[in-house]
Amino acid sequence: MTQFTIDHQTIQDWIERYAGIPAMKQNTSYPQLSLGVIFPDQTEDEGFTPVTWEEFFEIFDSVPLVFVYDEDTDSRFIDFVHPAKLNYA
Repeated sequence: MTQFTIDHQTIQDWIERYAGIPAMKQNTSYPQLSLGVIFPDQTEDEGFTPVTWEEFFEIFDSVPLVFVYDEDTDSRFIDFVHPAKLNYA
């Protein structure tokens, strides 16, 4: 089931459950930074650079963003979206 949260501890716990580390990359299409997660089995370089949790959440809060994730499966599906893009209906 897809979940949404802005809670820092929930986000950090979920990412660490899958041995992920917080990351960011400079988006060439937009001036703002893009957040992401580096998982240990990633083979493709997606341009992400590891960052501290403090840096990660500073960007997360300043944009602002919502963490979208799947809680009920072993899926590592995640997304970071602006609250205005969520459909709560």
